[in-house]
Order: sequence, then structure tokens, then C-alpha cells
Amino acid sequence: MKPVINVKALKASLREAFLSYRRERPHLSLRAIAKHAGVNRYFLSKLIDDDDDNTSLDLSQVLILLQFITERSAVNEIIEASSQEVKDTFGKVFNLDYFGPKRVSAKLQHIDLYDSYNYFVLVLSSYGRGTKREFVSKILGFKGERTLKKLLNYGIVFEEKGRIKLKEGNEFTFSMDVMRQRIPDYLKFYSYDRCLQQRNFIHVYSEGLNEKGVQRVFELHQDLNSKIQKIISDEENWGDIPFFSFACMDRLYDCDEESN
Repeated sequence: MKPVINVKALKASLREAFLSYRRERPHLSLRAIAKHAGVNRYFLSKLIDDDDDNTSLDLSQVLILLQFITERSAVNEIIEASSQEVKDTFGKVFNLDYFGPKRVSAKLQHIDLYDSYNYFVLVLSSYGRGTKREFVSKILGFKGERTLKKLLNYGIVFEEKGRIKLKEGNEFTFSMDVMRQRIPDYLKFYSYDRCLQQRNFIHVYSEGLNEKGVQRVFELHQDLNSKIQKIISDEENWGDIPFFSFACMDRLYDCDEESN
């Protein structure tokens, strides 16, 4: 089986990197570092708490903190300048051929990404060519237009030559929690009519498998993920169709043992 992420080792490595940064700058308070780095102060408090046994980490917050500490911008540069635990973790979670050059924005700590209008305006703005006001209106309606105006006023996005783009970076979240929350919203855009025209695709499978079978499906998903990322990162394929694709596989019950 593919090795699991050692969250405890990752947190210990991050804690040491952060404490080392603080030792060199004793005049900076936790609040000041959180403000300048663009991370949540609660995230920093939990990070330096030796007694915190939480087994989850917000990878977006991790990247933004490391971006601040390492003074690098692109994800691949941040990871290269970090510990082996960080390299191992992000190598397992993301396809670094695609996400490596990405630059995550640190200006979004006060933007609620669990708000679907905030999220989708930022999604559209993160496209390689950006998006247009008319697309925001057609896809998200009046509330989307109002959200776009707010994000423009905040300086989170900007308009250039009729295109709306992220002001800083070209990626706005790596949070698994946000991703999981937004999947149902993406499904609302799935069209039965386009299915009949063979212009989209959906499938659902469920079966009792052994670990070997689960691993084979996992490897298929990895391969498909790499192929899709190669297509969407190629500027020759960029256009104005607001395409989306997601994949998900897991088990209904965490049972690693085969039973008869």
C-alpha cells in the first residue's frame, strides 16, 4: 500500500521551523507573525502546542506559513527549501509537476472560502486567462456580481483588459476541507442534457474489494489525475469554457482487514 502521511512528523518539523524563526526574531509576537504571514493565529497556536494531538493540518495554511518563513513564492521553491517531512507530504498529496509552479495567495485569510460565492468567483479568477464579468453573472447571478464587486474593492482580484484575475498568486487554496465542502456545489452544475449529448461524464461504483483491488483503483485515479493536469496546464488548451472535473474514492468504513 502507498505509505500514509505522517502528520505527527510533519507538525514536529513545522513546529521546529517556526520556533527557529521566532528565536531569530524575539521582538515579533504571535499576532504580528500571523498578520504578516497571512495565516490564522489559531493555526500557529495549535502548531506550537506540544500537547495538541490533532491529526489534521490545513495544507493551505502550511504552505502560506512556509512561504513566509522561506521567503519563496512558488510551491516547488517553498517545498525545496523546507524539511524532508514537508517534501514527503506534498509529494504524496499533490502532483508537483502541476502544482509546483503554483503561487498560493496569502491575502485571503479573512475571506470565507466556505461561502460558495466567494469560492467560485476566486475559482473563475484563478483561470490561466482569467474570467469575464459576464461569466460571473451568468454562472453565479446577482449574488456573484455582488461578491465580485466586494473582492475587487478588497484588492483580492483585479480587472485588466476585460479579464478578472487573482491579484496575488495563481492559486487560492489547497485546503482539503474546503474542497470537500464545495464538491456538492460543483454537482449542481452537472447537466443531464449535456450527458445525453456526450459532453460530460459521471459514474458511481461501489463494491466490496480487498486491499489489492482498492490500490489498483487508487493508481488509476492517480494516472488519470496526472493526464488531466497535463491538459489543463497547457496554454494551447486554454479558452473560455468554465470546465470542472473532480474525482473521489474512499471506503464507507475504515476496515483494512479482509473478512470472510
